[in-house]
Amino acid sequence: MIRHRYAWKAPVLKSSKTSMTGLLTKTALSPCFGYMDWLENILAASFFCKRDDPDCRDPSHLILTILYSLAHSWKPFGKELAAALLDKSDFASASILQLKNDFIVKPLDKISHLQMKTPFVVVVDALDECGSDTSRNQVLDCLYQASQSCRMLRVIVTSRPYTDISNWFTTSQIANCVTWPLISNDEMTHEDILTFTRKCFAGLVAHTVYVKNVNQTIEKLAQSACGLFIWVQTAYEFVSGHYDVEGTLKVLLSGESPAEAMDQLYKLYETILIECVKKGESNVKVFQQILELIVSAKAPLSINSLVAFLPTDINLYTIERVIETMQSVLYVDKNNKNVIRVCHPSFADYLTNKSKCALDFYINEKDRNAEIAEKCLNIMSEKLKFNICNLESSYVLNKDLDNLAEKINKNIPSDLQYSCLYWSSHLYDSSADKLNVAAVLTLLEKFLCGCHLLFWFEILSLLDHVGAAIQSLSEISQENQVNHVLSKGDKHLYHSLVQAAADAYRFVRAFFEVISLSTPHLYISALPFAPSESLVARNLKYFVNTIVLTKGHKKQWSSCVIVIDKHKYWVTSVAFSPDGQTIASGSYDKTVRIWNASTGAPIGEPLYGHTDRITSVAFSPDGQHIVSGSGDKTLRIWNIHTYTTVYICKGHSGGVYSVAYSSNGHFIASGSNDLTIRMWNATNGKRVGRPFIGVIEPRFYDYWCR
Repeated sequence: MIRHRYAWKAPVLKSSKTSMTGLLTKTALSPCFGYMDWLENILAASFFCKRDDPDCRDPSHLILTILYSLAHSWKPFGKELAAALLDKSDFASASILQLKNDFIVKPLDKISHLQMKTPFVVVVDALDECGSDTSRNQVLDCLYQASQSCRMLRVIVTSRPYTDISNWFTTSQIANCVTWPLISNDEMTHEDILTFTRKCFAGLVAHTVYVKNVNQTIEKLAQSACGLFIWVQTAYEFVSGHYDVEGTLKVLLSGESPAEAMDQLYKLYETILIECVKKGESNVKVFQQILELIVSAKAPLSINSLVAFLPTDINLYTIERVIETMQSVLYVDKNNKNVIRVCHPSFADYLTNKSKCALDFYINEKDRNAEIAEKCLNIMSEKLKFNICNLESSYVLNKDLDNLAEKINKNIPSDLQYSCLYWSSHLYDSSADKLNVAAVLTLLEKFLCGCHLLFWFEILSLLDHVGAAIQSLSEISQENQVNHVLSKGDKHLYHSLVQAAADAYRFVRAFFEVISLSTPHLYISALPFAPSESLVARNLKYFVNTIVLTKGHKKQWSSCVIVIDKHKYWVTSVAFSPDGQTIASGSYDKTVRIWNASTGAPIGEPLYGHTDRITSVAFSPDGQHIVSGSGDKTLRIWNIHTYTTVYICKGHSGGVYSVAYSSNGHFIASGSNDLTIRMWNATNGKRVGRPFIGVIEPRFYDYWCR
């Protein structure tokens, strides 16, 4: 790999993209590449993904970070990017596709002629820990197009061999790409593992009485790794961090060696846990409770936050001691508010795998979620309050507030922030039979049926996560096992909670934009305008300094939930996705747009391509594509993830006024004012058979005969 990397330096090579794929080896390799390239002054940008960090698992953050770093490292690109920003102001909120087209490909195209002695290198580490299957493919498309737009740009991507990532490399029509399967335990890989093992362990082993032959011991450790760098790294951290180095090394070398690499890694984790936990039931329980919280948390927690969620007999000192003892598998992220993380996702995978993990340490996440959910509700009950950040004016939008981040960190404890964002996720991911029904119902009553609801909206507004309220409130009225168990408690109370949640849901959807833009206007421009007989409006009496409506005050919620008004001209057609999460619309402005059905917020940029008004839109049954009909006599099939045209269907001699998918998604029917109906193959956009002729009037209705 290193030899191939040095071959990249020749500027005569065409643009290339290299991906290293393999199990659990990626993070050990990327820093190595980064260090060498930093010395040679050719590393232009890097991004290290983490699945337990909302920022480091966000695909948009990945692309934006690379753009920022590349602009600073490469002045010609920075100049072109700055010019692109002057033309388009929606840089931060742009979709990955828009970022690729407007801020990567176009600027790179303009400087592709530049000659340089050495290329620039971009490193993306642990892509498997970033985003979803779809968004990871978008990132790969984006990086590949970047490398193709400028022959001086090289891209390294490391990842575990997830199916979607492997498929992208095997199915995409890509050139100048090299992949390395790093899980292989062949001779070359073993030599690398042996070198790494010797580097880590030579000093430790040489001073150990137990070891008679240093080289044989190093070889045995390397063999135990089964091709996994993470095994060597974890084993070294375990041995070197233990006060009894010789005893720990003896335990490590005396175990049996399972044939499979993952089994060997899991065996190492078991050894670490057994050695770290002193004998005694109470010690095991303390370790287990702390590990359960770290692994089950929806986002990493700091030590101070861990204290808030654990039993009172587990104090800060105890947690610090456990983290220190477990430093081979846990670490404090000092670059991110000192949150506690697992060193590698495989450790969390091991702890939650009942068939692999030792029973004393197995974590049933559903059971733990029930406990964490109740704790979240308790924290909110105790700490939510009015104007929690002491904002002084309603004239300033959240985004324009001075030192907002400092105000949030000072006034909203991290455990309260976490609780506001994730209480419902824990509640509805929990084992229903583990819920303390009476306690949960009482806490929900205080939360939903009084001012605490508004105080919760306050914090979500400040954190720019008002959308979390929509998701949380909608779950309370859904049919699921948790709600079924809750309904078996105090039936009258549960019914009241469902009504309160439904009312709050209408409130936050109706005033979503207002609440998102300005926290004070929750009380000024939202609450006073809630229908007078709504449950939320009952809280108005507690806020006497706000405005009062004397005329035109509605009593009940309107049947209209959201108004979406971002199209420039008439909207002619709308359609829901099969899962109800998104809406597609077509307009006289010649665009198709996609919307979040819960918030009404636009998803991605408008879909351009038609040259006349859009008259009809429809989702495919799998929700992956949209078909649109237009007055330009064509149909277009769109990919909703990449926001690109997949196929253009031509054949009508008049405007297309109606489109519909067949129930199996294989075919599309279209009706036109050329007095014909046509069928199309949805997988390739080609016509199927002859047109149905003889229709006596234009077709204006979307319908598929079953």
